Amino acid sequence: MTWLADTAFEESERFVGRTSELQQFQAWLHDSHPLTQLWDVHGIAGMGKSTLLWQWMSHARRQQVPSVWMDGRSCPKQPVQFLDHLFDITENVLPISSRKKISWPERFLWVIDNFDDLESLEAWLREDLIARLPEQGGLLVFASRRGLSAHWHVHPIWASRMRKLPLKPWTLYEARTYFHRLGLKMTEELQQVLRPLHGHPLSMAVAGEYFTRRGTVMNKRDYSFLETITAELLREVTDSQLHPFLDVLTVLPSANQDMITAIAEPLVISTQQYRDLSRLSFVRLVPSGLALHDVVRSQLLASMQEHHPMTLKQLRLKALDYLGTLYRQSQSGSEKNHLGYLLLEITAQSLPISSPYANIAAIDEIVRENQLKEGDLECLHAMIEHWGRQSLDMPSLAVAHAFLDDIARNIDDGIRIFRAPSGEPVAFFASLPLYQKTVDLIERYVPGSVARYFPHDTEFPRDRDHVDTFFGVLVGVKPDDPRYHAHDLLGILIRDGLSHLGRGLRGVIGVSEPNFKELLELLGFMAHPIDAEQGIYAFTLDMRQRDFLLWVGSIVQALNRPAIRMQYPVDENLLRRVLKALHDPGAFRKTAIADILGCQPEEARYILQSLLTKAPVPPLTENEQNLLRLTFVERIGNADSIALALHLSRPTYYRMLKQSLVNLCTVLQSGDFLSSTLE
Repeated sequence: MTWLADTAFEESERFVGRTSELQQFQAWLHDSHPLTQLWDVHGIAGMGKSTLLWQWMSHARRQQVPSVWMDGRSCPKQPVQFLDHLFDITENVLPISSRKKISWPERFLWVIDNFDDLESLEAWLREDLIARLPEQGGLLVFASRRGLSAHWHVHPIWASRMRKLPLKPWTLYEARTYFHRLGLKMTEELQQVLRPLHGHPLSMAVAGEYFTRRGTVMNKRDYSFLETITAELLREVTDSQLHPFLDVLTVLPSANQDMITAIAEPLVISTQQYRDLSRLSFVRLVPSGLALHDVVRSQLLASMQEHHPMTLKQLRLKALDYLGTLYRQSQSGSEKNHLGYLLLEITAQSLPISSPYANIAAIDEIVRENQLKEGDLECLHAMIEHWGRQSLDMPSLAVAHAFLDDIARNIDDGIRIFRAPSGEPVAFFASLPLYQKTVDLIERYVPGSVARYFPHDTEFPRDRDHVDTFFGVLVGVKPDDPRYHAHDLLGILIRDGLSHLGRGLRGVIGVSEPNFKELLELLGFMAHPIDAEQGIYAFTLDMRQRDFLLWVGSIVQALNRPAIRMQYPVDENLLRRVLKALHDPGAFRKTAIADILGCQPEEARYILQSLLTKAPVPPLTENEQNLLRLTFVERIGNADSIALALHLSRPTYYRMLKQSLVNLCTVLQSGDFLSSTLE
């Protein structure tokens, strides 16, 4: 594309946000003597890079600034052919070719989108462009997924003329503005759909189109826009051999080359494949190796859960085993804390059941800090106002506010603050290390409370170095945040606190909310009453003499107890239809057994096949299991053939078949099948 036609790059009425980027471009347009400079625009697929470039081009066109647009995907990749292409498209716009004896315009814009595709020419372009461009008036914009290489930033000429412009997800205000322009109201259902998208513009756009066309989620599982975005992102992964390693990064928040190989075993990731993986736009380099962008990880996780639940489960189990080994070998307290958090995250996300109080399996893109910044305290006070009764039962809200201020002033690391990626506080937890200074502080605000919460402790350490007990006193989450549901934020707070205790500490918290009590009991907390009339109990988890890895394993069993007590409405007639349809996915889905068991159809088939092939779950016996397997899985023939194979008479076969179905029904109705599928 050369000199832009009047109809090219019209501003979109749906364009929202990017205020800073637009202001910077306007400043360049109105600078009377701008030096020629280079802007490095970068962001993952779907972050709106091209859309922003179109807006800039539109502004430049209105100011009659000569502009050139190039797409790296369609440019020749050899220097000679690229030069010919460059001369052709700039012939009537910029005097790059010496063949044109015209002067440079006072100001010009040159945009190259998808600059990643010109990687083989990057070094040549970096040097060749410098010799051709004037000292003043030019703005080069290179848009790519990962950003320009370090060579540009240390170049003797370009280093001082570069500006990095990383594109971030939409803010809450920008998302609301976009959907308002689509004519959509921010309903609770729409907010529920948008939360896992974390402001990712392309995801938001596809979700907006979905709601514009349908108005609501017609089928609760019909979140097809997630599949669309996932497919868009995976187009970058041209080598299908990278997919298994991408799956590992979906399960783990971060992983190095050795870790990826250990979990992807028997596959081995080569050094070149690891390098190729690191170059994907949605993969970040972090101190511990590679990590997926939070938006992408949540989308790929949703896709795996929908289409490959068994692969996801197996990878999680392998990850737990590998991280557990590292945890046992580690001698560092901080490393154990980090590994403990990873173990809890993977364990929580693998659970089929979540508490009605807090979702400890919530996808976690939250930043945790112990340092308060300017303005944070005001946000925390607002959270206290909306929270209600605190862990440390206080006589009034005024006391809670004063207590928070005192902790912030005097107790280092006493407040754990949780931030959205934008930096905005969305939750906090004040947990005091118990020693003489903090005991005195607590008694100053709520006299007599230490004896009530710690009835068996007669003394506490005099200094911080000998602390082994933490007391959770204040908590709060930002109310009605459409990006983060309180249910998820509380789960992240709980998981963070549990990983901290995993270093061999004791934690105590006061609770009155019934669902929270049930969750803590399942997690192994012990309770004693503080105020029985008001239902306030102190819950204690003592890890000082407890094996953390064994406790993590117990969480899986504990959090499945509600499901095991649950009654699933499976009768003999339904079970016959389900077993007959095992080999026909379409017919199997129509039986609705997956909905009854609360899982996906592929997982329901796996559950039934496991019950018929693995160690039998009582009251189903091995002989009954064998009969059902021959009848419905291996399907060796009619009733006579099966009876003959089992050395039974035909009437005995039918009698045993009925009893086998009854016992298998019992296993499914009780929920005991969960124990076999977790192995």
